[in-house]
Amino acid sequence: MEINIEKITDRGLLERCMEHSFGVKSKASLSKWYKSGHSPIRTQMFAIYCTDIPYCVVMQMRTHDKNGALFLVQSGRPDIGSAVVHGRLAPRNFFIMCNAQHIIDWSHKRMCSKAEIYTREFFDELKSKISEVDPELACLMCPMCEFRNGICGEFKPCGKVNKCLNK
Repeated sequence: MEINIEKITDRGLLERCMEHSFGVKSKASLSKWYKSGHSPIRTQMFAIYCTDIPYCVVMQMRTHDKNGALFLVQSGRPDIGSAVVHGRLAPRNFFIMCNAQHIIDWSHKRMCSKAEIYTREFFDELKSKISEVDPELACLMCPMCEFRNGICGEFKPCGKVNKCLNK
């Protein structure tokens, strides 16, 4: 498994958008913006190149394409010369272009102990790579229960958090 990430935009874009849209200069750090969850964090864009990722993880991530992220997945069609092996764990390449909000939201679900182990391993590696290009964002990549101070959104929580909060 290999993940390479390019951060396409920088804090300057967020500042320019704030000044243009609201007529104010933002002095807040990226960390503060990320913690707020407000829409200007969507100006922070990432290109994520994933190589030899288990097919089951690729398909799990593909469920998130309705949120405006771009997913391009290596074809498994033999008629176009693809020599891809089929199966749940068969390695595939894929590309994602997304924003910081996507990454935060996905991590809440995919870093949860209820997620499949292959997906959690992918997200551990993704977080490691994100920390190289945007450490403030990587700090917010965690399971939902950690983000919500113990409140789990799963119907059957893993038991890691305070059970009385999840009734």
